[in-house]
Amino acid sequence: MNVIDRAKDGFAGWNEQAKKWLGDDFWDDVMGLVTKTGPRADIYTTEGVILVIVELPGVRDISEIQLHVDSTSLTVKGKTEKKYPDVHIVQNEIFFGNFERTIQLPAPIRPDKVNAQFQRGLLEVKLFRQGTGQRQKQRVRIESLD
Repeated sequence: MNVIDRAKDGFAGWNEQAKKWLGDDFWDDVMGLVTKTGPRADIYTTEGVILVIVELPGVRDISEIQLHVDSTSLTVKGKTEKKYPDVHIVQNEIFFGNFERTIQLPAPIRPDKVNAQFQRGLLEVKLFRQGTGQRQKQRVRIESLD
């Protein structure tokens, strides 16, 4: 048994003890407290299309957002800026700053056939499924609808 397998076994045992003492919802509660460093995304599918919606609050210039796709993933990279730089923060839940997020797609897509639109803080990326997986990476132009 290698080091990784031993670590997994150890974690599985610890996880069972955590569930026993802290309840079945322990990990859901903990993960709800963890702050993610990047935009949130939703993924929707139809028979021929994968639609990815990415929240980008604070994006003022879409030319600062880079969008790359290959046949199995979508990468969004850029920076979101605070609108109120000279105020004292009392509660901070919205992520601002540099980010890079790679989203694994549920099915292979055609990197040469991708549409992206940005409007009111939401980036909508429409990806078309492909039959065979030929990997190539391509930058995608984002159209502003504002």
